[in-house]
Amino acid sequence: MKKIYKAHLIEQSNNKEKYFVDMQYGEKFIKGLSECLDIKVKNELSIVSEVSNVQEKIEKHENEMYIKVPIDIINDDCPGISLKGYIDECVTKNKFKIFENIKNELKTVGIEVINRDIKFESDNAYLEWLGSNGYKTLWGCKYEFDSSDYMHEKEFALKLEDFERKFVFGISDGLVIKSNALSVKVDNFKVTLVPADVDKDGFDYKKVSDDKYMYESKTGIRLEYSKDELRQYVAYMHKKAIIKYDIEICYSGKKDDVVIITRKN
Repeated sequence: MKKIYKAHLIEQSNNKEKYFVDMQYGEKFIKGLSECLDIKVKNELSIVSEVSNVQEKIEKHENEMYIKVPIDIINDDCPGISLKGYIDECVTKNKFKIFENIKNELKTVGIEVINRDIKFESDNAYLEWLGSNGYKTLWGCKYEFDSSDYMHEKEFALKLEDFERKFVFGISDGLVIKSNALSVKVDNFKVTLVPADVDKDGFDYKKVSDDKYMYESKTGIRLEYSKDELRQYVAYMHKKAIIKYDIEICYSGKKDDVVIITRKN
């Protein structure tokens, strides 16, 4: 029964791959993902002001990130999940990687990293430091800007309303920025879609012998495949989106105009 069912799954994967090619769903997915990235990332970067007097510029081209996608999603053949909705959710969950990239680039030019829990003895001391140094924008992980004293959480949140804020899902650290001190442009999104690799793209399988591998498909049934069968099955059932993009960071050149805030113990 398992051999019959495996043959059915392999035939099904072949049909899905053929449908993917014939209907040009790859091109549709790439177009939708590129457009969604452009819109959502521009919205994310709207928090960062223009710099009137640019002293320093960082340019980094063809940064990369990857998204693994089931073929049924790309073929728009997943009940209850639209292709457009999935792309939107995918970009929302992965745009944090761009923020991390920006933060790491700022570190390379000597932007200071401050551990909030070590430097400031209280939430009030932290707020006073922000205000007295002219920081206007808080951008990054919400945790870096939350109250430490939960008894005064609401009071602290009200005081944060004096700042322009944008919180990013799924990241660590945050940036505090003075007015007109930093601008970031992320553009030239280039998306390519390639077959997923069973060895490189995070698939869970167990080697039984030299050419026998146990793998559990989305049906929840563990079946035995040869390595060639498994490699092809995974390549047909999953694709990997490779996303390349350019970053341009402009800032005033004053190291204390932008500070990275962390709360790592």
